[in-house]
Amino acid sequence: MKVNAAGIKLIKTYMREYGYVKGGLSYDAIDVWDSAECEQQRKEEFEKKFDEEIARYSVYVMRFCEFEANENQFSALVSFGYNNGVINLKKLLSGKTAIDVSNDILKFIKVNDKIQKNLVKLRKEEKKLFDKPVDTSYAVRLMDTKTSVRKGAGKKYDKTGSVFKKGEIVKILKTNSAKTYGLTNMGWVSLKYAIKV
Repeated sequence: MKVNAAGIKLIKTYMREYGYVKGGLSYDAIDVWDSAECEQQRKEEFEKKFDEEIARYSVYVMRFCEFEANENQFSALVSFGYNNGVINLKKLLSGKTAIDVSNDILKFIKVNDKIQKNLVKLRKEEKKLFDKPVDTSYAVRLMDTKTSVRKGAGKKYDKTGSVFKKGEIVKILKTNSAKTYGLTNMGWVSLKYAIKV
């Protein structure tokens, strides 16, 4: 899994606002990235260093995380690790569920036993990203002659009376665990004769 754009933005914003230095990258480096006068080679060098640091912390998140993190959770955890280091990342994740991590992330706001306003702000942003659901909806074209809408995921559930016509494109909001039925805004439909579009 890769860090999403929101995670990258969070890390770079923190570096920019607070002059944070990590892996040879600093506030000045971020300004150079965005500078029109920057030489292409220098820009690529900074971007490469940043990408290497992100990749390194991505590996740590995958190693320590004991639950299946979604894209936003993963990105927030890489930001946390990048800012807080491997030891604190391990403390945050070891033996924890996603709910535990969401609650505990806000505890890492001190330096030398003093609360740091910038860390409070960053932890709140990381928690916000961590808790933000990932849109997993997708569209399908229904290829059965007619597809009945049901009240639940399976033939044992009553039909609602609504029907989709062959070739109709519908948005699937979520699927059952077997991925055989999908929830639409009207109810559940069989995905047996559905093609992703």
